Amino acid sequence: MTDRALSYMVNYVLLLGVAVILVGGLSMAGSALLEGQHEQTVDAELDVIGERIAADISTADRLTQTEGEAETIRVVSDSPQFVSGGQYTITTETDGSDTIIRLESSDADVTKEKTINTTTPVDETRLTGGTLEISYDTGDDRLVITRE
Repeated sequence: MTDRALSYMVNYVLLLGVAVILVGGLSMAGSALLEGQHEQTVDAELDVIGERIAADISTADRLTQTEGEAETIRVVSDSPQFVSGGQYTITTETDGSDTIIRLESSDADVTKEKTINTTTPVDETRLTGGTLEISYDTGDDRLVITRE
């Protein structure tokens, strides 16, 4: 008789073990899927933001080439402060007449780069995401990017 009570206990423990393994496996698979989706979302958002900033820098560059007073040039680039709930940084570097715009997410392993050709040099900078102001510095003859 005591053997029968033991078999119920063994079955119960085995059932619990199998259930824990299944739930653990499903949660790990779901976690990996969500992480992949998060990185794809951040990638797409940074791509759009990079295009917008590149277009605004190109606009400011074209305005410096127009006739008249270039010292009053000010272009506001309205970008979100966060991407999928996390911050990102915007870095600009100059390589000859090319300006490289690099956007890096702080919470996902995603980096996007956009290269544009500018006539007016762009000051190298590193800022967190958000609304930017692109202005022309007449003393240094370059475009300067700051947070608004």
